[in-house]
Amino acid sequence: METEYKINVACRIISSETGDVVGLINILGKSKKVNVIDVLDSIAKKIVKGLNDGC
Repeated sequence: METEYKINVACRIISSETGDVVGLINILGKSKKVNVIDVLDSIAKKIVKGLNDGC
């Protein structure tokens, strides 16, 4: 049985004064200011974990 998840994510990249890459991420209508690199890293790890678990 296969389950498909569609996630709608809007991300606007903002360059902050400190030089960090900051994104304003909007997931399901909730906005949150985050470090884009951290988020992408986290998503990549979850995907890899899913593949390793035999999703």
